[in-house]
Parts: sequence; C-alpha cells; structure tokens
Amino acid sequence: GGGGGGGAHSLSPIQRYVLRRLAKGVCSGRTMARHGFAVALAAVFEQVSRDTDKKACAVRTAAMEIVDAAAARAPKSAKGGDARDALIGRVFGLSAVARGLVAKRADGKKVTLKKADREAVASSAGWVLERLAVLAADKSFLAEPCAAAALDLLVSVARLDA
Repeated sequence: GGGGGGGAHSLSPIQRYVLRRLAKGVCSGRTMARHGFAVALAAVFEQVSRDTDKKACAVRTAAMEIVDAAAARAPKSAKGGDARDALIGRVFGLSAVARGLVAKRADGKKVTLKKADREAVASSAGWVLERLAVLAADKSFLAEPCAAAALDLLVSVARLDA
C-alpha cells in the first residue's frame, strides 16, 4: 500500500521521466549532486501531496513506486563505492519522499486534516518507514541515516494534528 490505488499509468510520460531522473540523481556519488537532487525530489513530492483526492493519491503512490524502484536499481556492475552510493541514494530518495509528504504541514502551525487526508499521509508514511527499516536492517552503515529519516518523518506526521 502507499496511499491509494493506481500505478505508473497515473503519471504522464514526462512525470515518469522526471521522477526516474531525480531518483537516479540522488544515487550520485557526488555528495552535493545527491543533496540537490534530493531537494528537487522533495519539492516534487510536496506538489504531488497537495491534493488528497483519489487521483492525487494514485499519482503519489505511482510516484513513490517509481522513485523506490529507480533508487533501488544499482547498476549490475556496481561494486564497493558505487553500490554504497546507490544504497545511500535510496535513503536520500526515501527521505525526500518523506519530506515532501508532510513539508507543507510541518511548519509548526496546528493543521486539522480530514480523516481521509490523515489516512493517506499515514499510509504513505508507513510505506516509507517500511523501506527505511529494511535498508537499516540490511546494511549496518545505513542504520543511523535511516533512523534519522524515520524519526524526522514520525515527528512531522505527529505534528499534523498536534
């Protein structure tokens, strides 16, 4: 689950291309490039997350799946540093998705969401948390960044109705 039905067909070809390109960019071995792509990806998800109707939920789900698949796909020849960069990039990608899901609501102001909106955000957050947990359990060097990303997401989600 990730917040609704649908799939990649919910996105236009250009949207799919942009998401795949940003997801690949967060896997760059160049630290500043990784940060820049992560910021851009978070901004895209903030835009995608503004609406909570069924179509918007389908688009968000499809976008999350594309980002996860692209970031998870390390080149077959990846070894050592390249494989590590791909894994770190996946954490950056998932963190960007998480920031985008709640960025507009995490400004410290009280926000009252409709039940369906809370459920959509919670479902999407759960999707991100599951993937972060798997990465953290899989590679010990990712445990700390995954935990930090998960904690940031949980705090942001808790602020939604605080």
